[in-house]
Amino acid sequence: FQALFISIIFIFASTIVSASQQPVMKEYIPPSPKYKILKTLPQRYRVAVLPDSFDWRNVDGTNWITAVKNQGTCGSCWAFAATGQLEAAIKILSNRSELPIDLAEQELVSCDTTYSGCYGGNFPISYFKSIGLVDEECFPYDTTQDTLYWLPCEDICDEAGFKHNYGMRAQIIDANYSLSDVKSAVFHTPMFFTIAIYYSFWTLGEVSDDYVWSPDTSDPSDSIVGYHAMLCVGWNDAQRCFIFKNSWGNEFGADGYVKIGYDCLLPSAPKPVWADGYLFITDAVTAKIVQNWTISGFLIKSDTSFWDISSTPQTIETSQFFSKSNNWYIIENWRWTKYLIDTTETSSGDGYSFTEAVDAPMTIEWECAETTAAATECLSNDNLIVYPNPFNPKSGSQATVSFKICKEGYVDAKIYDAGYNLVDELVSSQYYSTGIYDIFWDGKTADGRTAVPGLYFIVVDNAAGEYGVSKIIVRF
Repeated sequence: FQALFISIIFIFASTIVSASQQPVMKEYIPPSPKYKILKTLPQRYRVAVLPDSFDWRNVDGTNWITAVKNQGTCGSCWAFAATGQLEAAIKILSNRSELPIDLAEQELVSCDTTYSGCYGGNFPISYFKSIGLVDEECFPYDTTQDTLYWLPCEDICDEAGFKHNYGMRAQIIDANYSLSDVKSAVFHTPMFFTIAIYYSFWTLGEVSDDYVWSPDTSDPSDSIVGYHAMLCVGWNDAQRCFIFKNSWGNEFGADGYVKIGYDCLLPSAPKPVWADGYLFITDAVTAKIVQNWTISGFLIKSDTSFWDISSTPQTIETSQFFSKSNNWYIIENWRWTKYLIDTTETSSGDGYSFTEAVDAPMTIEWECAETTAAATECLSNDNLIVYPNPFNPKSGSQATVSFKICKEGYVDAKIYDAGYNLVDELVSSQYYSTGIYDIFWDGKTADGRTAVPGLYFIVVDNAAGEYGVSKIIVRF
């Protein structure tokens, strides 16, 4: 296990002999036991017939890979390879090759406490899933930092909390050094890949595009000097090699890329290169949507959970009412602003939902007014108010049902499920005089069980001739 899922420490050689010799990682640290490692590549990632050659830089004339960068004097190749995978996956899974994605490797170096900054790290599964990454502008990379000093996380921009636009869910796969599994994985999205660095690679410098590197098995001095993470972007069966995007600038390899031969990647090779046999499969890429609530001229920011990026349109919903500091507010009007792809603003809507493809970060602007969230018109389908809606009974919240009785009489209030089965009676033949009333549903059924998530209906029936039905959504 110790040399297998590499929670890698990337340490510089103490002396860089020449400008062509690059930083490499020198030792491993134990893997975190919280990560589940799948023993085989899931079927949904397998490809029955793979092409003889494939390169994400040119898929029918389209380039899906972001620019080559230079990690400088910091042992941060893990951050560059992981960020490169996230950047490419965003473009690929949203089907938007034109997105000007440039995410901040510096955030991983400075802020991912799972790993060790310029000393090294590995694929940031937890950080990508729970936090995501800001853009380069929010936290520019410092090429002069090294193992003695790198930028503190506090140097990230003030707006970072609302600029974590993108994230990723990934799975660790024990590919067991299967080259066909690597191809299938890379055919899904480019792959973070860890290799042993031999002296001949470390000092390679510039080469032609048709050059394929393998360790020199006839030279005893061509030994391992460390380990390194790169991004695998394709393969070529005619040349029997995989293609890697490196992070040592454009003057290394062929414009920053290098090809490595198939045979030397296998553990049976005289000088094996693939360090750990693991792949970090892109399960989903996500976008975080920031909500700006404007209340009496004051801006209150909040953000949603991450939404899976897809080229298929999705619906984003908000409640008509929300609370802040024990006060209730009603959404009066809204507009959305989509960044990166376009900056079109649309003012419209009923305060409930809008539909747009979530393939880039988005900010929703809501204009709100304080309210008692109370019904002001006589009971009807349009004047039976429920808030918050949706609501989560598991969190201890309850739904308030507000209605106005204009004709005194006996009232029933009942909850039904989507199949019109009675779930609970909130009011049964209770006499109400004229006025505004609130009743409450705690999300429980008549026998005290918490209702399952889904759609419900509240029906308020006044025997004097007033009647109203409203939807209630239970969401955990």
